[in-house]
Amino acid sequence: MAGYPAELAEADRVWDALQFEGDRDLFWAGIESTKREADRLMLTVHAAPEFARDQFDAPDLNAVGQALLDRLAPYFPTLSDRRPEFLTVHRWRYAFIDRSFERDCLSTRLPLPLVLGGDWCGTEQMETALRSGLAMAAEVTRSLDGRSMPTLGAMLAKLEGGELL
Repeated sequence: MAGYPAELAEADRVWDALQFEGDRDLFWAGIESTKREADRLMLTVHAAPEFARDQFDAPDLNAVGQALLDRLAPYFPTLSDRRPEFLTVHRWRYAFIDRSFERDCLSTRLPLPLVLGGDWCGTEQMETALRSGLAMAAEVTRSLDGRSMPTLGAMLAKLEGGELL
């Protein structure tokens, strides 16, 4: 995340978020300060998988963050000659999956009811996670056959008593 003075908040801005298809360095950029009241322009930039792999062990995180901001400059020209007032860089080794699961969720009834899902059930990150969450809710509803949801304590007691095995 990078923060700039408030006067840059509206300058040259024609977008709130950008997705970069096929870009080696940039994956997504969003203007965080459009989500809530802010006293400055705040940007979040996500690196593309190849850039992230290449830079993951780089010792200077600020240089990595600045490299991404430099790549973003053509899309926000006002920033091309400005350095952010603050810059925070996080590494996330497993932000992108190598191979997605081909269904919205995975479920089993044995040894106990279990439903798994998330953004690994597709390729669209947040949208996939939302779709997966809805599929998991539908699966749980189906598995209850009209009964109310058991408490965690009741399920653990059944598991300990061997009833679910």
